[in-house]
Amino acid sequence: MIINDDYMNSDEVSKLLELSGSNVRKYSAALAKSGYDFKTDNKKKRYYTHSDYETLQKLKFLVQHKNLSLEVAANTIIEGLERNRSASRAHNEQTENEENNRSLTALQDSEESPPPEVVGAIAEQFKQQQELNNQLLGIIEEYRTALSDSKNDLRELEDQRRADREQTNRQLEQLQASFDKQAEQMEKHIESRDREMMEYIRSSQKQQQQHLLETAAAQEKERENKKGFFARLFGN
Repeated sequence: MIINDDYMNSDEVSKLLELSGSNVRKYSAALAKSGYDFKTDNKKKRYYTHSDYETLQKLKFLVQHKNLSLEVAANTIIEGLERNRSASRAHNEQTENEENNRSLTALQDSEESPPPEVVGAIAEQFKQQQELNNQLLGIIEEYRTALSDSKNDLRELEDQRRADREQTNRQLEQLQASFDKQAEQMEKHIESRDREMMEYIRSSQKQQQQHLLETAAAQEKERENKKGFFARLFGN
């Protein structure tokens, strides 16, 4: 099989679905088991179309938010797809029947009309087909209603996720602002402590110098006093 740009590999689908690669493989296997057909290459590696991605997204929603088992969710998806195909066939058959009815009416109005029993048999067959079509249309309407509810749930989920992201961003901004404020206060505290320490060191050094000067002056005075004492003692 030739794989073109219209297909995605499992890694790309995994990122879009926000699922791990193993979960993408598990979901794909469940769908395949229920009858879903994926495109594969010669090595049986799956490739995904946008339609496959949407199907996997619905399966993820049923499993994670509707709490269905993977098998039940996969079967539900496949049944929905089958109903879609049946609805399409029913619509085509209804269109064909309407054309046949018009042909029958034209035939009845023509000069070469078929026997009444033939016309009656054909009309009965059309009536039965119309009843079947109406039943199929009812099923289609039920599926459309369920699909609409599912889309509403998806929109609500997306809105909730968007609100959660916005709230998280606000909390992160508040946390960053608080951190910046604490950092600024810490920096001011360190600067104040450094200034006080430097002032204390300078004051201490000044006191030590003053003490040394006073000590030196006292020693010098004591030496002068001793020198005067000996001079007086020896009469010099």
